[in-house]
Amino acid sequence: MKKLMVVFLLGLASCSSSTADDAPIKVAVEYRTTQNQQTGEYFQYPNVRIRAVADQVEIIDLIGNDGDCNPLPYVNPKLPKILKKGQAIEYAFQRRFCQRLSTFEVETLDDTYTFTFE
Repeated sequence: MKKLMVVFLLGLASCSSSTADDAPIKVAVEYRTTQNQQTGEYFQYPNVRIRAVADQVEIIDLIGNDGDCNPLPYVNPKLPKILKKGQAIEYAFQRRFCQRLSTFEVETLDDTYTFTFE
């Protein structure tokens, strides 16, 4: 009985994070160019677009590069956010902390999904 319980608990632990293929959302990253108003320098920053492919997807948190990427203040939507099928939100990160986005986690009410980019 104890062995059966351990196997059951291990099975639950392995289901705590799902792949991007199973996600109720689609994620795309693009690098936008903008100009620093103080220095005149042009720079790129990562901008992520999250689109729901299922109905009523509740986005709890968005994490870039294991928490190393800081979101741009004042421009990102407040979380949690519920998306209906087809709806999308965009989320931008500060260039100073995140020049390239390699991993992106989307925590939903039901699961956490990890997306990777090259």
